Amino acid sequence: MINRSMNNLQEKQLHIFQIFYELCNENDIPIFLAFGSAIGALRHQGFIPWDDDLDVFIFANDRQKVIDLCLKHLPQTLFYQTPSSDCKYRLAIDRVRLNTSTLIEETEQDRDINHGIFIDIYPLYRCSDSRFGYVAQYLTAYIYRSILYGRASRKSSISKRFIQSFVDTVTPRFVKRLVLEKSFNFISNMDGTRYLSTFYGDEVNLRYPIEWFQENREVKFENIQASVAKNVEACLTMEYGNYMNLPPLHKQIPHHDYVFLDCFTSYSEYRGVQYMTEKKIV
Repeated sequence: MINRSMNNLQEKQLHIFQIFYELCNENDIPIFLAFGSAIGALRHQGFIPWDDDLDVFIFANDRQKVIDLCLKHLPQTLFYQTPSSDCKYRLAIDRVRLNTSTLIEETEQDRDINHGIFIDIYPLYRCSDSRFGYVAQYLTAYIYRSILYGRASRKSSISKRFIQSFVDTVTPRFVKRLVLEKSFNFISNMDGTRYLSTFYGDEVNLRYPIEWFQENREVKFENIQASVAKNVEACLTMEYGNYMNLPPLHKQIPHHDYVFLDCFTSYSEYRGVQYMTEKKIV
């Protein structure tokens, strides 16, 4: 029975996660709670009460296997979202979406994509063992994310939005495809033996020693069991410092730019109403 202290959004996210987690476990694919979700597991035995998302890590080498499994075995109510499965989706992380719900982010309102409630899937890539190689990987990942996304988010500076929009407009499509392919291959084909990274954030030094993820352990997360990295405490300390201390009250708030939520109605009912309201389709 679901803990009634969760809100409707968290209940739906837990439902998505449970199905995805069980599918990965049944096929011997390691999966780890990440970021605030890992903090929630250790500090609250579930969601951080004010949290509004659920994050997991998988190994990048397992990503294609995960995609194939989800295409075959996820129930019809769920959708594994990548730039390949949803061509207007432009993030460098994957998502599992609940088709019978709606969760719209401010930065994605003008994209004609699946806007169901989601959990975030962060692939962990092997980093080059050399500092120079790692920095090259990091910069390549930044270029990859920028070209893939196509334009800077609405929260970016005016200059950054202008530059990125200009580059996106003047660069031929075949050049973008070639750069995306080459840059992704460069990021994902390193055979480093020391560190892992999502290559998703803006912190160049955020690398996890591989040995932290060589084993996992089960923890309680609401009414189910979930996995975290065996050395999750070291990961969270590196990311957040003293993560077991509650933040001040004024920071105990959701941190995403959600503009519309309906936990019980498909996003498709809101096309042209809550998203895609502008004439131009991006």
